[in-house]
Amino acid sequence: MKKNFHHPAPEKNPRIWRSLRELENDPEFEKHLHTEFPRGAEVYQDSGLSKRDFIKLMGASIALAGVGLTGCRRPESYLVPFSKAVEYTIPGKFLYYATSMPVRFGAIPLVATTSDGRPTKLEGNPLHPYSNGGTDSFAQAETLNLYDPHRSKKFIENGQESHAGAFDDFMATLAASEGDGMAILTEPSSSPTRARLRAALQSKFPTLIWAEYDPLAPSSTIAANEAAFGPGVRLVPQFSRADVVLAIDSDFLNPIETGVGFAQGFAARRNPDQKGAPMNRLYAVENHYTVTGGMADHRLRCKVSETGEFARQLALAIAALTNDASLAQVANAYPAASAGLDPVWIKECAADLAKNAGRSIVITGPLTPAPVQVLVNAINNALGNIGATLLPVKTDSVPAATIQDLAAAIGAGNVKTLFLLGVNPAYNAPANLAFADLLAKVPNTIHLGLFEDETAKISRWHVPAAHFLESWGDTRTFDGTYTSVQPMILPLWNGVSELEILNKLHGAPTPEGPALVRETFNALAPQPSAEAWNAFLRDGFLPGSAYLPAQVSFDASSSAELAKKGTPAKAAALELVFLQSSSVDDGRYANNSWLVETPDFVTKVTWDNVLMVSPVTAKKLGIKANNFGLLGDVAEKMGNEVNYDLVADIVEVSDGKSTIEAAALVAPGHADDSLSIALGYGRKGVSALMEGVGFDAYPLRSSSSMRVLDNVTVTRTGRTYPIAQTQEHRSMEGRDLVREGTLE
Repeated sequence: MKKNFHHPAPEKNPRIWRSLRELENDPEFEKHLHTEFPRGAEVYQDSGLSKRDFIKLMGASIALAGVGLTGCRRPESYLVPFSKAVEYTIPGKFLYYATSMPVRFGAIPLVATTSDGRPTKLEGNPLHPYSNGGTDSFAQAETLNLYDPHRSKKFIENGQESHAGAFDDFMATLAASEGDGMAILTEPSSSPTRARLRAALQSKFPTLIWAEYDPLAPSSTIAANEAAFGPGVRLVPQFSRADVVLAIDSDFLNPIETGVGFAQGFAARRNPDQKGAPMNRLYAVENHYTVTGGMADHRLRCKVSETGEFARQLALAIAALTNDASLAQVANAYPAASAGLDPVWIKECAADLAKNAGRSIVITGPLTPAPVQVLVNAINNALGNIGATLLPVKTDSVPAATIQDLAAAIGAGNVKTLFLLGVNPAYNAPANLAFADLLAKVPNTIHLGLFEDETAKISRWHVPAAHFLESWGDTRTFDGTYTSVQPMILPLWNGVSELEILNKLHGAPTPEGPALVRETFNALAPQPSAEAWNAFLRDGFLPGSAYLPAQVSFDASSSAELAKKGTPAKAAALELVFLQSSSVDDGRYANNSWLVETPDFVTKVTWDNVLMVSPVTAKKLGIKANNFGLLGDVAEKMGNEVNYDLVADIVEVSDGKSTIEAAALVAPGHADDSLSIALGYGRKGVSALMEGVGFDAYPLRSSSSMRVLDNVTVTRTGRTYPIAQTQEHRSMEGRDLVREGTLE
């Protein structure tokens, strides 16, 4: 029987739609769906062939083409078999090892699958008490990073290839010096072994500057928590206890933002049939449509620059309901502003939170400015959530200098030797620091990295870094659980780990295997022994090692002082919001094709980043709605085989000092007078995969605008840019794209 897989006529007013074009019943949308498949699809649809027959037919055609091209011969290759088997392996049998991937929020506990001594797959560690076996897309793609042929393979000095021996001699000279003018810039880390080596170095070199920088680090959260509760305090959410959750500028359900395990317990509370507790309720206040916003029961579009005013009005409403003087004090300290916020939405949200005091959570994103975050801390304190749904713990973190502090020291001529360990400030440091120019003022710069990136190219020394699957280490997850990092393979290209660099600088002998980590373990384990060490490596973590709950009290005066520094929103101003990329993070995964080709979780754009804008703002700025169009002259050369793609306007965005270009995407659900763009794109000369792909937003990001830049201008260039987007694709062959129904 012949099947007809043609698409049904589009609904006149669809309630569920995949794009604005489908919502508007654009004729081009239906035409585009029919041309999704390549030439040959009409044979499948109209001839009565089954899918299996069609695939077999296409397979035979490709095979015949291959015969014509290769002459029936397999290409010659020169293979060398194993001369010595890897220890413990049985050919064809996998071995599994526990390890973890260090990330900015702690670590992702992993189980690595190895075959013939080589790691081939990473999955979450189901035994770990914090992550519960979860991973994110970045962890899944790390095996490709490990084997990336474009990884750094050589020691380089002054642009010329060097060798490990020369670098060791250089390090020995530094280790024997007094350390005058020495500084280290590295990413924040929760590794106890690194903390121990840092303390030893600062003891040996009293003038050493230890600075930490990550363009997406939660430094605002740390500052807000310190003002509210004291230094070193972290709030660990307990979503399993929360009946009501309010997310302000937070995509906490997206693991790329908050880390695996952060939202543990939330999904279970979404079950309407759960016993002993109601289904939880989620409110979201955000400027762009997120994973969390898509899950929300109530969602409010709001400019990021107005989230402070939203939090202020919410705080005053809750203060009136709870009679909490401390909350009123902090709320009144935050600068008031006029904003077109819905007072009914705020009133009902405040009433719901107050009704569920002690069983609610108000949460903000890690990049939300500290004055807003301290206001949220005051709200949670007034609601009785601290200690109930937000567990305060005391971390063992030690404060470090900021990249601004380091820039000032370099500018003053106080830095003679600078180690850049796993960082790339020449690309992603705040633009106002002009860090690439600062590096030229430092006589000795030593860069450690997986790739020869922008910073490597202007450093005296570049040292190839070892991947975390090639090196020994340790870390703590967000809750503080001590977790192992053990290598699955020897360094493929003689890479060096950060711990080894710090150990060399201390002048200590080269460690044998896990000696550095074993020393730390012996200090942390209740009863250190060979058996306990083996169990630590086997399970991947030390049981009972999480941070202990802390008794804290809310400091209203200190919180109010921080709240005073809030920036009142300019109601008519156009803002630019900087986002973390779900594909390249802050740019560090620019050469990972698995991630670059993965569609964004919401926009479904692949490869490029885009400047997201609401339909109302797009019309105001004269930005055309994204259309299917021909890709320039290429379409004419293709004759009848015309490919259609999404064509976007290229616009210029300026703050009056610097200007960037970007392709504008009209995004449903986006706040008006707000623009959003993901970081990490537009790189040149450092990635074979991402050469010139996307648009670099870092030139507009400064120390005072790490999350949002207010009062920008947008100008159309008249040029267009093709965007690859899967959102309007995916023929369902006559089946329903979406189904819905009531609980009953």
